[in-house]
Amino acid sequence: MPSAQTYILNMVLAFIPDLLICWAVMNVTDRGWSGFFLTLLALQMIYLFFWLKTALWSWLLFWIYGRDQMALYLEKFFFEARFPIPDRLG
Repeated sequence: MPSAQTYILNMVLAFIPDLLICWAVMNVTDRGWSGFFLTLLALQMIYLFFWLKTALWSWLLFWIYGRDQMALYLEKFFFEARFPIPDRLG
């Protein structure tokens, strides 16, 4: 299991491209530090939007299609592994 230092290092490394984009926007637009932080905020909001869209879509697909599919896979696995039938069903 990765340690807290590994998580922190991964967060810092993943944040570097965002900081470079913000720095470039700050220099191109001549907005200074306000442009830097506004760009950083805008990037984070875009990431949140796409994460939320993906999460909601995945849950919707799971509720429509995935639950039945997962139940079939589990039932097949339990049958092939010769698990006993629960008392209230048997």
